[in-house]
Amino acid sequence: MKPWALVALTAGIVSAGLAICGSNAPPPQKADMQKAEQWNLVVSGSTDGYLSPCGCTSPMTGGIRRRATAIGGIEAKGKVVFIDTGGLAAVPGVQGQYKVETMAQSLAKMGAAAVALTAEDLRLGPNATQAEIGLAAGRIVSTTLSGAQKNGVGSGAFEGVVASIERGPFLIGATTDTRSLSSGAGISDVAAARLLVSLAEDRGKLPVLMLDAGHDDAVRIARTVPNLVAVVYRQSGWPPDRLERVGSVALLTPGERGKAIIQLTFGGTAITGYRSIRLGPEFKDDPSVSRYFKGYLSRVDAAHLLEQQPRQSAAGFTGSEECGKCHGAAEEVWRHSGHFHAYDTLEKQGQARDPDCVSCHVVGLDREDGFRSRELTPGLSSVGCESCHGAGAAHAASPKTAHFKEVTDATCISCHRAEQSPGFDFQTYLKKIAHK
Repeated sequence: MKPWALVALTAGIVSAGLAICGSNAPPPQKADMQKAEQWNLVVSGSTDGYLSPCGCTSPMTGGIRRRATAIGGIEAKGKVVFIDTGGLAAVPGVQGQYKVETMAQSLAKMGAAAVALTAEDLRLGPNATQAEIGLAAGRIVSTTLSGAQKNGVGSGAFEGVVASIERGPFLIGATTDTRSLSSGAGISDVAAARLLVSLAEDRGKLPVLMLDAGHDDAVRIARTVPNLVAVVYRQSGWPPDRLERVGSVALLTPGERGKAIIQLTFGGTAITGYRSIRLGPEFKDDPSVSRYFKGYLSRVDAAHLLEQQPRQSAAGFTGSEECGKCHGAAEEVWRHSGHFHAYDTLEKQGQARDPDCVSCHVVGLDREDGFRSRELTPGLSSVGCESCHGAGAAHAASPKTAHFKEVTDATCISCHRAEQSPGFDFQTYLKKIAHK
């Protein structure tokens, strides 16, 4: 292998998707390994800052605490190489930084062999990038990025990013989509894939590429570089229930927001099993990763991020109890609904100070006279009347002339988004809270 090949190879990523197709084992790849040896390649990723289960559905899925438990269960039964497609957080800022640091620590604790460095990760800023590289030392991979020194270790802003990672029978690489980055650094995804295959052949390993792109690009790469064993891609939705292949190349995605993981089993060089595992409540919280998550919540609280939320001018909120003075029957229906207990659920989970969660569990977090805390604004500490009907001060002052707008599905989908509330149907849900 020529030195330039290793220099160019500097890690990447892939995430989420969907697919269909058959699941019989492909022909053996070129690798010098014992045929009888069985290994599991476990893939997670596209967490996008969703460290815990989130949504108005039952049961909720996902979360890093459940992920650790699920991976531990697979490790207890056989040999595992665990990789993550990156995308640790989605929004820049202090909270995004905390999420990246918590994710990097957690993935290291879970024993991740490789974590892809994605364009999404880089957009969080250099501080987040360096925290990720430092806390998950030796695990951050991008085959795309240039500036590698000897031994495939990046220099400058990417010092500590490695070109490829060898673990068990696999050689793992990744691409970073640098097209939207000002640096313009890096090689193409096809070039990265070919370099990974060349290195894998030299070392007698199975090349696995994490791709910082979606399903269509995964198909393109698999057709162009058919000696890859697997391409992992990013896409929203659930992972497919059956393994998809292009030729002999397996296409894998962990789906969105860390809700699932993929288990691909190898007998020697042949794929002998595939599982898409949704992280439901049957997976209990891992104690070690739970400590990292609690530490994250403590940092969010101590930084007073809830108080620092941007707010627009006052809307004229009165609180649901004021509404109940004239609308007693409607208030009674509300008190027996899930909306009434929305903020309670966050308090029970220890997330009542997390602004990412609170906004959909109270009234008016984005307004000057909206929710502040249960103590300061008790009448706004739930999904209340004004969450759906709008601020009530004008109506309370002049009920015969100031009327509310009609409640429609558009009223609800700001919180009942498809990814948060899969299966949400306005008419069905409206019947649960119907009142006059």
